Amino acid sequence: MNRCIIFDLDGTLIDSMADIALATNRMRHCFNRPPLPEQTIIGYVGHGIGLLAKCAIADAPEVPPEQAKEELLRAYRENPVVHTTLYPGVKDGIRILKTAGFQLAVASNKPFELCLPILTKLGVADSFDAIIGGEKSIRKKPDPDMLQYALKETKSTPEHSWMFGDSNPDIQAGKAAGCKTAYAAYGYGTPDPDSWDFKAECFLDFVWHVLKTAPEMKVVRDFLDGSLYVFRGIRLFYRTPVLWKYSLIPFLFLLLFYALILYAVCRFALPFLLDFLPQAENAPQLLRIFIRILRWIVALSCGIGVLLIALVTLTSGYELAGALFFDAMIVRIEQIRYHRNAEGLSFRENLVCALQSALFSIRTVMLSLLLLIPALLIPVIGIVPMVLIIGYRQALTYLFSSGFNRGLLLPEIRRLAGKQKMKILGFGITINLLYLIPFAVIFLIPGFLAAGAMLYNETLAENKIGNPSQKDPDSRTISAE
Repeated sequence: MNRCIIFDLDGTLIDSMADIALATNRMRHCFNRPPLPEQTIIGYVGHGIGLLAKCAIADAPEVPPEQAKEELLRAYRENPVVHTTLYPGVKDGIRILKTAGFQLAVASNKPFELCLPILTKLGVADSFDAIIGGEKSIRKKPDPDMLQYALKETKSTPEHSWMFGDSNPDIQAGKAAGCKTAYAAYGYGTPDPDSWDFKAECFLDFVWHVLKTAPEMKVVRDFLDGSLYVFRGIRLFYRTPVLWKYSLIPFLFLLLFYALILYAVCRFALPFLLDFLPQAENAPQLLRIFIRILRWIVALSCGIGVLLIALVTLTSGYELAGALFFDAMIVRIEQIRYHRNAEGLSFRENLVCALQSALFSIRTVMLSLLLLIPALLIPVIGIVPMVLIIGYRQALTYLFSSGFNRGLLLPEIRRLAGKQKMKILGFGITINLLYLIPFAVIFLIPGFLAAGAMLYNETLAENKIGNPSQKDPDSRTISAE
C-alpha cells in the first residue's frame, strides 16, 4: 500500500485570504452592506464556503444564506487568483515528496470547481493524485469522508499517511481517518493546543519532518546520527581544556620517540650507508659532482623514509602511547558529562584490555589486506566492502574504553554495537574519511575517543543516559569541577 499526504488548501498550500476577503466584500456590496475587515473574515474560513457566506452576511438576516453563498461563489469564481500565492517552499516541497514516493492529495471544504482552477493557475495541479472539494455528495471536514476518499483514490493506508492543515476541522478529520496530523502554524486557523502530532512553522519544516520520520529513512537517519557523533566528539574535546592534558602527554612522548628515531638515523644509519659510497675527494674531477649528488640523494631518501614511517605508524603509535591516558580521559568525560560514578581501570586491567584491543586491530589490518585484493581487481565496486567492513571495525575500537570501564568483555561490547549497526557504520566511515588527511588526524584522535564515549553512553549502554543537556558543556562548566 502507498503512503499519502493530504493537504488542506487555504492557509496550508496557498495564501488566499486577500482574494477570499475581496470576494466576500463584493458579495456584501451586492446586499448593500459595508466591507468587513480581513481579520474578521479569516475567522469564518475553514468550514466551507456556505458557512463563510452565512457568517459574513449575519448582519443582514433578510438575505437567504443560499443566495449569499451563490453570490459569493460568483464573485470568487470571477477572480480566484488575483493576490493568491503558494506559500514559500510549497512547489519545491511537493516535488521532493513526489520524488520520495509519496502520494499527494488535496482535501478542501472549498468547492472542487474553485480548487482545480486555483491549483492549475498556480502551476501545481498536476502534482496531486487526488483533489477533493466540498461537494454535496461528500461530507466536509471535520468529518473524515474527504480523507477516506483521498486514501481510497491513492490506495494508501491511513497509519502511514498524513493530514496537514491549519485549522481544527483539518486536525479532527485527520484523527478520525486514522492519519497522523500536522498543524500549519503559518496559516489562518488555531487548532486546539497539542491536538496535532507535529507543528510546522513553514511548509518545508513539515516536508523535512515527514522525510525524517519515514520508516525507510531510519537507515539514513541512523547513519547520519553516527557520523554526527564524530564531529560532536571533536567539538567536545576542543571546547574542554581540562581534557587536553590526556592527549598532550602521549603526543609529546610520540614526538620524542620520532626525534630519537631521526637522531639514530642521522647518527648511525646514514653514516653507515654513506660509507658504502666512494668519497668525492678521492674521485676524478668529472665524477666528483655526481658522487656528491648521489650522497645527497641517499641522505634525503633516509629523511623521507623516516617521514613515511612516521606517517604510517603515527596513528597507531599515538593510540598505543596514549592507551593509559585516554582511558582516564574517557572516565573524566563520563564523570562530567554523564554524571556517572566511573572509575579508571587498574594498570593490569588496562594492559589486558589494551591487548584485546590490539589483537582486534591486528585482525582488522589482516582483514584489510585480504579485502585489498578484490579492491584492486574490481575498481570502485571492489573497494565498497572494504570501506564498510573496515569502517565498522574502526568504529568499534573507539567504543572499547567505555565498555571496558563497565567490566564488559570485547564480545559483549560487539553484541551491544550490533544493535545499532548503521550508527556504528556512519561513525566509523566518517572517521576513516578523516584519516585520509595526512598528519591532521593526530589532532582528531582525542575527539574520536570522546565521540566514542558519547556514542556508547547515549546509544549503546544498557542503561542509556541520553543527551544530558541541550548543549555540550563548555570550558567554564568543566573547569569548575
